[in-house]
Amino acid sequence: MTKLFYGKLAFNNIKNNKSLTLPYILSSMFMVTLFYIITSLRNNENIAKLRGASATKQLLTFGQVIVAIFITVFLFYTYSFLIKKRTKEMGLYSVLGMTKNQIIRVISLETLYTGFISTFFGLTLGIILDKLAYLSFLKLLGEEVKLGFNFSIKAISIIILLFSIIYLLIILKAIIKIKRINIIGLLKDNQRAEKEPKGRIILSLIALGLIGYGYYSAVTIETPLKALSVFFYAVLAVIIGTYLLFTSFSIFTLKILKNNKNYYYKTKNFISISNLLFRIKRNALGLANICILSTMVLVTLGSTSSLYFGTKDLINTSYPRDIMVEISTNSKANKNQLTKEIEKIVAENKEIKKDQLDYTYMAIAGAKTKEGIEFKEANYSDLSKALLTIYITLEDYNKTNNTNISLADDEILFEDPRNKEEKSTFRANTIDFKVKARADKTIQAAKALANITDTYYIVVKDRQVLEKIKQEAINKLGEEYASRLTYNNLYAFNIENKNNSEKLATALGQISKQVNRKEFKFVEDVGDNFQFIDIVNKETASKDIKGFVSSFYFIGIIISAIFIISQVVIMYYKQISEGYDDKDKFKIMQQVGLEEKEIKSSIKGQVLLIFFAPLLVAASHVIFVYPFIEKLLKLFSLTNTKIFLYAMGTTFIIFSVFYIIIYTVTSRTYYNIIKEK
Repeated sequence: MTKLFYGKLAFNNIKNNKSLTLPYILSSMFMVTLFYIITSLRNNENIAKLRGASATKQLLTFGQVIVAIFITVFLFYTYSFLIKKRTKEMGLYSVLGMTKNQIIRVISLETLYTGFISTFFGLTLGIILDKLAYLSFLKLLGEEVKLGFNFSIKAISIIILLFSIIYLLIILKAIIKIKRINIIGLLKDNQRAEKEPKGRIILSLIALGLIGYGYYSAVTIETPLKALSVFFYAVLAVIIGTYLLFTSFSIFTLKILKNNKNYYYKTKNFISISNLLFRIKRNALGLANICILSTMVLVTLGSTSSLYFGTKDLINTSYPRDIMVEISTNSKANKNQLTKEIEKIVAENKEIKKDQLDYTYMAIAGAKTKEGIEFKEANYSDLSKALLTIYITLEDYNKTNNTNISLADDEILFEDPRNKEEKSTFRANTIDFKVKARADKTIQAAKALANITDTYYIVVKDRQVLEKIKQEAINKLGEEYASRLTYNNLYAFNIENKNNSEKLATALGQISKQVNRKEFKFVEDVGDNFQFIDIVNKETASKDIKGFVSSFYFIGIIISAIFIISQVVIMYYKQISEGYDDKDKFKIMQQVGLEEKEIKSSIKGQVLLIFFAPLLVAASHVIFVYPFIEKLLKLFSLTNTKIFLYAMGTTFIIFSVFYIIIYTVTSRTYYNIIKEK
């Protein structure tokens, strides 16, 4: 046999098996295209010049790694299906006189050809679509669209290297498989008699237990910090539980139905249950993969689109005013001196302040108790008891909210945003207070932290009471803790001309430099001698947030597209596999006297159940994971739950329609196969 013979045979095999190889090549090609786009954007010099470029590039790098890992897993998974369907053909080659090494040579050439074709055309399509993706990305960022053409040699090099490694590893896997099986095994690999699967009660119970644990964790979680601590374990439990649900619990359920003689020994039920037992056994892993991919698409698109469309709320929550000034100092005189400097610069810039916030607060963390809070160092092994308490004076509360409330030394206003239950007393370590009323007015202090963990807002009579609480914390935690208990002074306001906010923030930035150079004659800062001022312009900060969120959304779209492509291919191959497996059974059922209408009705019911079971389970996963993801999104300061609800609902409806379209298209292939003579 000449060298040209092997190449020609490999090419003809690809051509003759196009119903199997074409979807593999097309899906691989689109994977290359999408990976090129995200890699090209990662290395685009124009993106590096944008505001918030550092966070954007980090997110794109993260997305690049995730996509690379998933593509590798997907290509290995789909190739294993191709090899399995070709075992009979390889056995025939052996009978015709080809050695294992010669078969390996043909299979290796086939893999190299498909790899080259998919990589070449994938890169070509990626380069063509790259500009469109770049413009779309700029649109998401809200940046000005720039003309020009970007051609990333680095991205091309990375893709050629990555996919060369993947295809070489695939060839190695094929070589190991062929070397391990004998010729008779090659011939009979697709014809081995199937044994009826066993219903494993222990694995079925484990499946329900794992999914139940994941669901319970998602539903009962109270704060984003707690959600973050159990997220990995809950997700892992649900993934393992999903695999066991399809591989064990579904078979166990069918076995129970089979043992019910009154139900089983009816023509329709007899055929359906018998066939479903073997059908689920063959497709359990594929069904679980489809279910998990569906869940990933729904959660990824739902959560990232929530962040993107909730960007305005996110910005307003984090930065409620145009100019936000945070002053850390224990001296009220120093704070007043700095605010006068701020007012002076605002006046010099001929700006008019409005909607002003001006109050001092102190944040003390500890452990939640039945009575209130115990001051202690954070215990990251038990986040269920983590509690943040925010203390402000009555003077600042009344001034900010235009109220006229009075308090005694042992009275407080109390607010727990996550619990509307009335509280009569509160204990700050060992100091007891009576709760006079709820602090029902909005308190902007430490809102970002309040979104993360349980937080109590407490309004005390005056600075003396605040000092008493501070000293209590120092006594409990030690003198070294005193430096961390600095008063935080929030001074924020809107301005008439919002277009000048960046200019004003730049001018105010001089105060920070003067503080660092110690140009102000501050009085001694009790407890620390440390002065700090942070000035944030909402307009500038919003651009950074938009850059981060838009990058997140774009990566979510890319990853979801890859998940969907993978899902389509897995569904297509599953239908082909089902078609060839059911073809002979269809003929046998006709031969034993069953009417074609009855057979088709039975098969259609089975196919519908098998096809839509993953979507139904995925819908269940999404419903129960909803409160979980809602809490995690609060880590990004997205507190508008309606946006997330609408995003998840819309994503599910669109995906369900797409899923039905996939079923309609791929089921035609299935029915065409079983009707073949």
